[in-house]
Amino acid sequence: LSHSIDDYDNGVRKSMEQTLHALIDAIDDDIHDLHDSKLVEMQQNMQVLQKKVDHKQQELERLQKRLLSLKTMKPAFVEEYEALEAKNIGVYNLYVEKFKNLSFLQSQLDKYRMIENEKEKKTKKELKNVQHKLRQQHLQVLSNAHNDDVDDLDEEVCDARQPQSNTHSHSVSQSNSSSPSTSNSDGPSSTS
Repeated sequence: LSHSIDDYDNGVRKSMEQTLHALIDAIDDDIHDLHDSKLVEMQQNMQVLQKKVDHKQQELERLQKRLLSLKTMKPAFVEEYEALEAKNIGVYNLYVEKFKNLSFLQSQLDKYRMIENEKEKKTKKELKNVQHKLRQQHLQVLSNAHNDDVDDLDEEVCDARQPQSNTHSHSVSQSNSSSPSTSNSDGPSSTS
């Protein structure tokens, strides 16, 4: 069933043409309206975005100016801080110097004490040796004195017996003179 436009009569053809022209015009109007509405919407969006960009640009410029002013401006407490920092550095350097000196003096004191302890030990040892020698000498003197006392007593006894008998006193004196020499080999023996 193929129809051609010529087969229809003129009235139908005109009405079809009018309908088609009306549809084309409606579509053109829709396209134009859509184009206009989208264009307006896009322009509005661009204006909003441009406003945002301008606002951000102004904020950036303002913040940069503030940063520059903060860099050039010195707060009141910074001078006090710098003065205290310089003072603290001086105090710290003094502390370090005193600590080094104290450490050195402490090591010297330890060395001195060690030397003094060695000297004290040596002196005590020498003192003990001297005391021991003195004790031995004292004992030797006491034993010699005892031997001398014994010899003196022997002589007195001999002298007291001499008038009684000469032979008896001579034997007693010989026995007495031999007894001290055997009792102490270090001491001198006396003969009468």
